[in-house]
Amino acid sequence: MKTIASTLAGRLLPARGAGRTLAAGSFVDSFGSGLFLAVATLYFVGQVGIAPTGVALALAVAGVLGLVSGAPGGRLADRYGVGRVYLWLLLLRAVSYSLYALVDGFTGYFLVTCLATMADRACSPLTQAAVRVVVGSRERNRTMASIRALRNVGYTLGTLVAASAVAAHSHVLVQLLFLANGLTFVVTAACVRRALRATRAADPGTDAADLPADPDAGTVKGEPAPAVPATVRSPFRHPSFMALTVGNALMCLHDTVLVVALPVWAIRHSSVPESTVPILLAVNTALTVGVQVWISSLDMDRSRALRLLWGAAAVLCAACLLFACVTAAPTAVGTALLGGAVVLLTLGENFHAAAAWFLSDAMAPPAAYARYLGAFSTSVTVHGLLGPALVLGALLPLGAGGWAALCGLFTTGAAGMSAAAGRSLPKPRPNPTLPAVASDTAAG
Repeated sequence: MKTIASTLAGRLLPARGAGRTLAAGSFVDSFGSGLFLAVATLYFVGQVGIAPTGVALALAVAGVLGLVSGAPGGRLADRYGVGRVYLWLLLLRAVSYSLYALVDGFTGYFLVTCLATMADRACSPLTQAAVRVVVGSRERNRTMASIRALRNVGYTLGTLVAASAVAAHSHVLVQLLFLANGLTFVVTAACVRRALRATRAADPGTDAADLPADPDAGTVKGEPAPAVPATVRSPFRHPSFMALTVGNALMCLHDTVLVVALPVWAIRHSSVPESTVPILLAVNTALTVGVQVWISSLDMDRSRALRLLWGAAAVLCAACLLFACVTAAPTAVGTALLGGAVVLLTLGENFHAAAAWFLSDAMAPPAAYARYLGAFSTSVTVHGLLGPALVLGALLPLGAGGWAALCGLFTTGAAGMSAAAGRSLPKPRPNPTLPAVASDTAAG
């Protein structure tokens, strides 16, 4: 058992120490998120007494504010350095989430939620930017896969720990969890700072072009990084990059299907027991770790990213077909179909994530890298704002027709992202003076 665990850890964790430090920071971050999300709504509605409509209003306004905070955060990172801006945003998240412990009414909840959400959305794309600075191109795919897998594990563990506070109905215990969540961002910031400093000793395998001459310049200490040249086009005026972003928003609907549509469909449109839903969500988490181990071993390039993208669309459409078949199936068959749908959904979300990481990274110009990733992150925010309403309000009431419409949206999203990548990332031509090499072996 120990040998299996060691082998799994060796396959999953990044090869370089600095990459492992970043991955550890993401694990701690997600553990705190699990602590918070498992108790927040129950606490503020059930113990503080905020009306559910008030919670919904605060989350809606915060979501709109978060929509416009990603790109400015990336612009600041391009101007003053990824590390410096990332660290300050992590500390801002630490303060804002700790303030939840002091909230005793709607006004405080509204203000803190808006602040925390804006910090979250500005911080999110900088994780990928920090990975690029720290590990270089050769380890980006493995490191990002590790971060996704570890975030799933951390979130699950945080949720399990928070369950004790929910069961105890303790006002003070929940406040301590809010403070603990705030502390996790401080720990994450310490990990990021350590990784940035360790980059000075980057091994010779790291691409020099991916690293600043001084990794601390414009981050922890030293002079600010040079300003973004005025000649760099805004990501919002870059048609191909915006097509990639819009397509990504459509592909992200798999998150809504898993978190929102799955429970509703199982309870209202099938004979599957409600107790099955948490088990299926646990299957999603466990399978994600295994899939990311496999993805981390891939030598990612344009061709492989596009194959993963279309593979994601195919298995997501297959999952929709199984969801549609659940309604007419007896309990045992329906449970099996729902389980198969979750497996396919999990494969799709992980294939899509790997392809999106690579394509957004490859299409972002180096001089405005963080700004472009910030703009790309708006696709996730838009999905978070509109996805649940679209799926629950418009598609699920259509029954099988709604699942067919989802298939169309997934296919459209993949087509848009693929076309955008095709225009901006033309397929490399073999060097006529050398033997042709398959594109799949090209370095990401």
